Amino acid sequence: MKKFHIACLPADGIGPEVITSSRQILEKLTQLDGGIAFNFQYFDWSTTRYQEKGALMPEDGLQQLEQGGFDGILLGPVGSPHVPDHITLWGLLLPIRQGLDQYINLRPLRLLEGIDTPPSKSGIALSRYGLCPRKLRRRVCRRWRTCPHS
Repeated sequence: MKKFHIACLPADGIGPEVITSSRQILEKLTQLDGGIAFNFQYFDWSTTRYQEKGALMPEDGLQQLEQGGFDGILLGPVGSPHVPDHITLWGLLLPIRQGLDQYINLRPLRLLEGIDTPPSKSGIALSRYGLCPRKLRRRVCRRWRTCPHS
């Protein structure tokens, strides 16, 4: 059986609901497939933590992710009307993306057998937005289709 160790960061707002629903889907996949299993480890890195402790994640947060033996990160939406966006961007999102070389939010898709859904071709990939690697040091470059900097 293939086991996947997943770091879960529910974060803020609807994040806990999104992570709960995502976990339910993965657990259902485990039941249907039988050849895979998931182990989830939760982290309380959020704007609530920022308001209580002055940081979205601990100083050794990246080391925890790097040394935790994780196969993936399940990250919920981050943000609160009470914390400026630049705090969440520079205090959590960019450190994770830069530190772990996660510069694109690529979501490969494939159609499941027996489900009639257009388009009928497989091999579709959805990129909500990409972070241009050459621009990560100073600013975020968001592109919907192609990035001229890559």
